[in-house]
Amino acid sequence: DAGLSFVADPMFRLFDIFQPITSGIRGFSLGPQENYFDNNVFFSRPQVGEIDTTATGFTYRYIHPELLPKHRKMVILPSPFTLLMLSTFSGVKGYELPNDRKEGLVADLAYLIGAEAQHLANTGFTRVQYDEPVAVYRQYLKGEFSPERYAEITEEDVRLLKIAMRSCGKIRGATTVLHTYFGNAAPIMNKLLELEVDGLGIDATRTSIDGILKHKFRDKELAIGLLDARNTREESTAEIMQQLERLAETEPGAIWVVPNT
Repeated sequence: DAGLSFVADPMFRLFDIFQPITSGIRGFSLGPQENYFDNNVFFSRPQVGEIDTTATGFTYRYIHPELLPKHRKMVILPSPFTLLMLSTFSGVKGYELPNDRKEGLVADLAYLIGAEAQHLANTGFTRVQYDEPVAVYRQYLKGEFSPERYAEITEEDVRLLKIAMRSCGKIRGATTVLHTYFGNAAPIMNKLLELEVDGLGIDATRTSIDGILKHKFRDKELAIGLLDARNTREESTAEIMQQLERLAETEPGAIWVVPNT
Protein backbone atom coordinates (compact mmCIF):
# COMPACT_ATOMS: atom_id res chain seq x y z
CA ASP A 1 0.00 0.00 0.00
CA ALA A 2 2.97 2.32 0.55
CA GLY A 3 3.96 1.97 -3.11
CA LEU A 4 7.12 -0.06 -2.52
CA SER A 5 8.33 -2.11 -5.49
CA PHE A 6 10.08 -4.83 -3.47
CA VAL A 7 10.06 -5.99 0.13
CA ALA A 8 13.23 -7.59 1.47
CA ASP A 9 12.92 -10.07 4.30
CA PRO A 10 15.43 -8.75 6.86
CA MET A 11 15.99 -12.30 8.11
CA PHE A 12 14.15 -11.37 11.29
CA ARG A 13 16.04 -13.84 13.50
CA LEU A 14 19.38 -12.80 12.06
CA PHE A 15 22.04 -10.46 13.40
CA ASP A 16 24.85 -11.71 11.17
CA ILE A 17 24.67 -11.99 7.37
CA PHE A 18 26.95 -15.06 7.41
CA GLN A 19 24.95 -16.98 10.01
CA PRO A 20 22.81 -19.03 7.56
CA ILE A 21 26.01 -20.22 5.89
CA THR A 22 28.01 -20.93 9.03
CA SER A 23 25.13 -22.75 10.74
CA GLY A 24 23.72 -24.58 7.72
CA ILE A 25 26.62 -25.83 5.58
CA ARG A 26 29.11 -28.54 6.38
CA GLY A 27 32.63 -27.14 6.36
CA PHE A 28 31.73 -23.80 7.98
CA SER A 29 31.80 -22.87 11.65
CA LEU A 30 31.47 -19.71 13.72
CA GLY A 31 34.65 -17.86 14.54
CA PRO A 32 35.26 -14.91 16.87
CA GLN A 33 32.91 -11.95 16.85
CA GLU A 34 34.32 -8.83 15.24
CA ASN A 35 33.07 -5.33 14.51
CA TYR A 36 31.22 -5.08 11.19
CA PHE A 37 32.89 -2.24 9.26
CA ASP A 38 33.15 0.30 12.10
CA ASN A 39 29.51 -0.03 13.10
CA ASN A 40 28.00 -0.80 16.47
CA VAL A 41 27.08 -4.29 15.25
CA PHE A 42 29.14 -7.45 15.06
CA PHE A 43 29.57 -10.52 12.88
CA SER A 44 31.09 -13.90 13.57
CA ARG A 45 34.05 -14.45 11.23
CA PRO A 46 33.35 -17.66 9.27
CA GLN A 47 35.90 -20.43 9.81
CA VAL A 48 36.09 -22.56 6.66
CA GLY A 49 37.32 -26.09 6.08
CA GLU A 50 36.21 -28.58 3.41
CA ILE A 51 33.12 -26.96 1.88
CA ASP A 52 30.00 -28.92 0.97
CA THR A 53 29.15 -27.12 -2.28
CA THR A 54 26.01 -29.24 -2.82
CA ALA A 55 24.09 -27.64 0.08
CA THR A 56 20.88 -25.71 -0.66
CA GLY A 57 18.03 -24.44 1.48
CA PHE A 58 20.35 -23.20 4.20
CA THR A 59 18.64 -19.79 4.33
CA TYR A 60 15.18 -21.16 5.13
CA ARG A 61 15.58 -21.01 8.91
CA TYR A 62 16.13 -17.28 8.60
CA ILE A 63 13.65 -15.99 6.04
CA HIS A 64 9.87 -15.74 6.11
CA PRO A 65 8.46 -15.83 2.56
CA GLU A 66 4.94 -16.29 3.90
CA LEU A 67 5.08 -12.73 5.29
CA LEU A 68 6.16 -11.16 2.01
CA PRO A 69 3.98 -10.01 -0.92
CA LYS A 70 3.67 -12.37 -3.85
CA HIS A 71 5.97 -11.55 -6.80
CA ARG A 72 7.72 -8.79 -4.83
CA LYS A 73 10.01 -10.85 -2.67
CA MET A 74 13.69 -9.95 -2.39
CA VAL A 75 16.43 -11.80 -0.53
CA ILE A 76 19.86 -10.60 0.62
CA LEU A 77 22.89 -12.90 0.43
CA PRO A 78 26.61 -12.19 0.94
CA SER A 79 28.71 -11.63 -2.15
CA PRO A 80 31.21 -14.49 -2.62
CA PHE A 81 34.09 -11.97 -2.68
CA THR A 82 33.11 -10.39 0.65
CA LEU A 83 32.56 -13.86 2.13
CA LEU A 84 36.02 -14.91 0.94
CA MET A 85 37.76 -11.83 2.32
CA LEU A 86 36.03 -11.92 5.72
CA SER A 87 36.49 -15.66 6.32
CA THR A 88 39.39 -17.59 7.79
CA PHE A 89 40.66 -20.70 6.01
CA SER A 90 42.81 -23.09 8.08
CA GLY A 91 43.84 -20.23 10.31
CA VAL A 92 44.60 -17.79 7.45
CA LYS A 93 42.32 -14.81 6.80
CA GLY A 94 40.95 -14.49 3.28
CA TYR A 95 42.80 -11.35 2.27
CA GLU A 96 46.11 -12.98 3.32
CA LEU A 97 45.69 -16.10 1.15
CA PRO A 98 47.84 -16.75 -1.95
CA ASN A 99 46.08 -15.60 -5.14
CA ASP A 100 45.97 -19.09 -6.66
CA ARG A 101 44.12 -20.41 -3.61
CA LYS A 102 41.69 -17.49 -3.59
CA GLU A 103 40.55 -18.33 -7.14
CA GLY A 104 39.42 -21.86 -6.29
CA LEU A 105 37.78 -20.76 -3.06
CA VAL A 106 35.82 -17.86 -4.56
CA ALA A 107 34.61 -20.19 -7.33
CA ASP A 108 33.34 -22.69 -4.74
CA LEU A 109 31.66 -19.96 -2.69
CA ALA A 110 30.06 -18.45 -5.79
CA TYR A 111 28.72 -21.84 -6.88
CA LEU A 112 27.25 -22.39 -3.41
CA ILE A 113 25.63 -18.96 -3.15
CA GLY A 114 24.44 -19.04 -6.77
CA ALA A 115 22.75 -22.41 -6.24
CA GLU A 116 20.97 -21.04 -3.18
CA ALA A 117 19.90 -17.92 -5.10
CA GLN A 118 18.47 -20.12 -7.87
CA HIS A 119 16.71 -22.26 -5.27
CA LEU A 120 15.10 -19.14 -3.79
CA ALA A 121 14.16 -17.82 -7.25
CA ASN A 122 12.44 -21.13 -7.97
CA THR A 123 10.31 -20.60 -4.86
CA GLY A 124 9.17 -17.08 -5.80
CA PHE A 125 11.92 -14.62 -4.89
CA THR A 126 12.18 -12.27 -7.86
CA ARG A 127 15.13 -10.20 -6.72
CA VAL A 128 18.48 -11.25 -5.24
CA GLN A 129 20.87 -8.77 -3.63
CA TYR A 130 24.49 -9.76 -3.07
CA ASP A 131 26.06 -7.59 -0.37
CA GLU A 132 29.55 -6.42 -1.42
CA PRO A 133 31.01 -3.95 1.08
CA VAL A 134 34.62 -5.18 1.00
CA ALA A 135 35.62 -3.96 -2.47
CA VAL A 136 34.57 -0.35 -1.99
CA TYR A 137 35.43 -0.22 1.72
CA ARG A 138 39.05 -0.94 0.83
CA GLN A 139 38.96 1.93 -1.68
CA TYR A 140 37.51 4.20 1.00
CA LEU A 141 40.09 3.27 3.63
CA LYS A 142 42.93 3.80 1.16
CA GLY A 143 41.96 7.43 0.90
CA GLU A 144 41.00 7.95 4.54
CA PHE A 145 43.39 5.92 6.66
CA SER A 146 45.45 3.63 4.38
CA PRO A 147 46.12 0.75 6.78
CA GLU A 148 48.27 -1.70 4.88
CA ARG A 149 45.89 -4.66 4.94
CA TYR A 150 43.20 -2.54 3.26
CA ALA A 151 45.18 -1.50 0.22
CA GLU A 152 43.39 -0.25 -2.88
CA ILE A 153 41.40 -2.96 -4.63
CA THR A 154 43.77 -4.77 -6.99
CA GLU A 155 43.39 -6.21 -10.47
CA GLU A 156 43.46 -9.63 -8.80
CA ASP A 157 40.51 -8.62 -6.62
CA VAL A 158 38.59 -7.49 -9.70
CA ARG A 159 39.38 -10.81 -11.38
CA LEU A 160 38.01 -12.68 -8.35
CA LEU A 161 34.85 -10.54 -8.45
CA LYS A 162 34.43 -11.42 -12.14
CA ILE A 163 34.86 -15.14 -11.42
CA ALA A 164 32.24 -14.92 -8.70
CA MET A 165 29.67 -13.02 -10.75
CA ARG A 166 30.09 -15.30 -13.76
CA SER A 167 28.86 -18.07 -11.49
CA CYS A 168 26.07 -16.37 -9.54
CA GLY A 169 25.37 -13.06 -11.31
CA LYS A 170 22.64 -14.43 -13.58
CA ILE A 171 19.75 -16.27 -11.92
CA ARG A 172 16.77 -17.60 -13.90
CA GLY A 173 13.54 -15.91 -12.83
CA ALA A 174 15.20 -13.22 -10.70
CA THR A 175 17.00 -9.91 -11.08
CA THR A 176 20.40 -9.78 -9.37
CA VAL A 177 22.08 -6.74 -7.85
CA LEU A 178 25.61 -6.47 -6.48
CA HIS A 179 25.16 -3.91 -3.71
CA THR A 180 28.29 -2.02 -2.63
CA TYR A 181 28.37 0.08 0.52
CA PHE A 182 30.58 1.65 3.22
CA GLY A 183 32.89 3.01 0.53
CA ASN A 184 33.32 5.10 -2.61
CA ALA A 185 32.45 3.04 -5.70
CA ALA A 186 33.34 5.78 -8.23
CA PRO A 187 37.04 4.86 -8.72
CA ILE A 188 36.15 1.29 -9.76
CA MET A 189 32.77 1.96 -11.38
CA ASN A 190 33.93 0.93 -14.86
CA LYS A 191 35.12 -2.40 -13.45
CA LEU A 192 31.86 -2.93 -11.58
CA LEU A 193 29.85 -2.18 -14.74
CA GLU A 194 31.70 -4.99 -16.54
CA LEU A 195 30.48 -7.63 -14.07
CA GLU A 196 27.88 -10.19 -15.17
CA VAL A 197 25.11 -8.98 -12.88
CA ASP A 198 21.77 -7.32 -13.67
CA GLY A 199 22.29 -4.25 -11.51
CA LEU A 200 24.58 -2.39 -9.14
CA GLY A 201 23.84 -0.92 -5.74
CA ILE A 202 25.75 2.24 -4.81
CA ASP A 203 26.07 3.83 -1.36
CA ALA A 204 25.37 7.48 -2.18
CA THR A 205 26.49 8.57 1.29
CA ARG A 206 30.05 7.52 0.31
CA THR A 207 29.89 7.88 -3.49
CA SER A 208 29.08 11.34 -4.84
CA ILE A 209 26.33 11.79 -7.40
CA ASP A 210 28.86 13.58 -9.63
CA GLY A 211 31.09 10.50 -9.48
CA ILE A 212 28.21 8.29 -10.61
CA LEU A 213 27.19 10.68 -13.41
CA LYS A 214 30.52 10.09 -15.17
CA HIS A 215 29.32 6.62 -16.18
CA LYS A 216 26.53 5.06 -18.24
CA PHE A 217 24.62 2.11 -16.82
CA ARG A 218 22.62 1.38 -19.99
CA ASP A 219 21.37 -2.20 -19.56
CA LYS A 220 22.13 -2.37 -15.83
CA GLU A 221 19.72 -1.32 -13.11
CA LEU A 222 20.82 1.16 -10.46
CA ALA A 223 19.88 0.74 -6.81
CA ILE A 224 20.91 4.06 -5.34
CA GLY A 225 21.44 4.28 -1.58
CA LEU A 226 20.15 7.78 -0.96
CA LEU A 227 18.61 6.91 2.42
CA ASP A 228 21.31 6.87 5.10
CA ALA A 229 20.73 3.89 7.39
CA ARG A 230 23.58 4.95 9.68
CA ASN A 231 21.93 8.03 11.18
CA THR A 232 18.46 9.28 12.11
CA ARG A 233 18.40 12.43 9.99
CA GLU A 234 15.30 12.57 7.79
CA GLU A 235 16.11 13.03 4.11
CA SER A 236 14.45 15.73 2.03
CA THR A 237 12.00 14.26 -0.49
CA ALA A 238 12.60 17.18 -2.85
CA GLU A 239 16.36 16.68 -2.68
CA ILE A 240 16.03 12.97 -3.39
CA MET A 241 13.84 13.66 -6.42
CA GLN A 242 16.40 16.15 -7.77
CA GLN A 243 19.15 13.57 -7.38
CA LEU A 244 17.07 10.92 -9.13
CA GLU A 245 16.41 13.23 -12.07
CA ARG A 246 20.15 13.76 -12.43
CA LEU A 247 20.86 10.02 -12.13
CA ALA A 248 18.46 9.29 -14.97
CA GLU A 249 21.21 10.71 -17.20
CA THR A 250 23.24 7.53 -16.55
CA GLU A 251 20.65 5.63 -18.64
CA PRO A 252 20.00 2.73 -16.24
CA GLY A 253 17.48 0.03 -17.04
CA ALA A 254 15.69 1.08 -13.84
CA ILE A 255 16.38 3.16 -10.75
CA TRP A 256 15.50 1.96 -7.26
CA VAL A 257 15.73 4.16 -4.16
CA VAL A 258 17.15 2.10 -1.29
CA PRO A 259 18.96 2.51 2.04
CA ASN A 260 22.68 3.00 1.53
CA THR A 261 23.44 -0.37 3.11
